[in-house]
Amino acid sequence: MASQRKFLKISIDCHPTLEEAVCNFLFENGTLGLEVEETEKRGTVIHAFFPEGKGTESVGSRFETLAENLQRLFPEIPKPEYEIALFPDRDWQEKWKRSFKTLKLSTDLIVQPSWWESQKPPAPGRIILKIDPKTAFGTGHHPSTKLCLLALKEVVKPKDRVLDYGCGSGILGIYAAKKGASQVLGIDNNPEAVDCAKENVVTNEVAKTVKIRIGPKSVKRGYYDIAVANIDLATLTQLVTRIVGAVKPGGLLLFSGILSEESSSMRNLLNGVHVRILKTYQEDEWIAILGTIGVRRV
Repeated sequence: MASQRKFLKISIDCHPTLEEAVCNFLFENGTLGLEVEETEKRGTVIHAFFPEGKGTESVGSRFETLAENLQRLFPEIPKPEYEIALFPDRDWQEKWKRSFKTLKLSTDLIVQPSWWESQKPPAPGRIILKIDPKTAFGTGHHPSTKLCLLALKEVVKPKDRVLDYGCGSGILGIYAAKKGASQVLGIDNNPEAVDCAKENVVTNEVAKTVKIRIGPKSVKRGYYDIAVANIDLATLTQLVTRIVGAVKPGGLLLFSGILSEESSSMRNLLNGVHVRILKTYQEDEWIAILGTIGVRRV
């Protein structure tokens, strides 16, 4: 009888400031999926799953190097601690599916995995997003994604052209399409994220509206009514001029993935590229900022 396939699980105690860097590391090192758990005793715990085999055994040592580098960069923050466990395939499948349950963001917006089957049709006007994150960020459960969805709910209008810069799972662009956007472009520099987003676009039946591309070459200047970027402040600092330049005068810009303690730096960054801040959204320590350039559209 063939031996059962096994998986490695690495569990990392992580301060919120370091969460983005840790998740990026895990994606880059081939994680099959992430589960973020909020605990009373340990705070944020990130669980990542890897197939057992050549190369995965060294994930722990590579993470140790990352943790030491992060401690040097952020000496005031405790060094991330981790532990590794080995378990059978069936355990991984069930744990992963249990971690992505239906999420009701509002009375008319629900996010659920593709394998979740509702017992009755959705109520009139209700939008259901079927998202399988796999190795891409964006399930709607993280506050930064949730804030983007709730902001898009307020601002997307029929016929809008929307740019999702750093699209991850594609959730934001898919929602914009279901809200009536006529064109949506999602871009990411991670090939696995691009593949994941394309699958989610097909699952949600918006392939005629939403196009997913790798890299920024497809982005047009001064073309979009709305640009959204759910990325960390360090990355945004490098990309903000390009993102702002993609929006037409009077268009809207939505930035998330920002900690509340970074609010001042973010506002200074946006002032430097002539973005006028319209509204700030917040959940826990995370914020999203809605802004515009020129005279805001009506």
